[in-house]
Amino acid sequence: MKNYFVIVAHVPTASVTEGFIPELRQREQPLIVVTDQPERHQALVDEGILDASEILPADVFNPVAVLNILNQHFIEPAAVFTNSDHLQTSAAIVADYYQLPAKTGTPVTVPKISWQCGGPYRPPGSIRSGSSRYRIRKTLPIQPSPSLYR
Repeated sequence: MKNYFVIVAHVPTASVTEGFIPELRQREQPLIVVTDQPERHQALVDEGILDASEILPADVFNPVAVLNILNQHFIEPAAVFTNSDHLQTSAAIVADYYQLPAKTGTPVTVPKISWQCGGPYRPPGSIRSGSSRYRIRKTLPIQPSPSLYR
């Protein structure tokens, strides 16, 4: 298996194309971009930023699909990265599968839905002091089940 820096991406972003990819090139680190939008990443091939063989198509919102495409190409990631908030969970599950550092096990709290907390959710900075109507009384801890990772 080959050790690649794996970038999980939905669409091309400047931080990846102008930041991470050039830095990986400078360090001579092989990379793979796994994306569900390969046609949009084709422009990076045309610009010489990526080679066509460095783009793998997969449903990036589904970690099993990402794992399947990496295994089909015998890729053992040295790192799994995404700069998309929407893909953090998928990337973390893939990284955890390969026993790489990931954002797993961190509890996430979400506000209770508005009818349970006495009003619509307002970000803390927008709540008027002294107003109990919008004060969130309780949060619900959410932890991913370890059995989902394998």
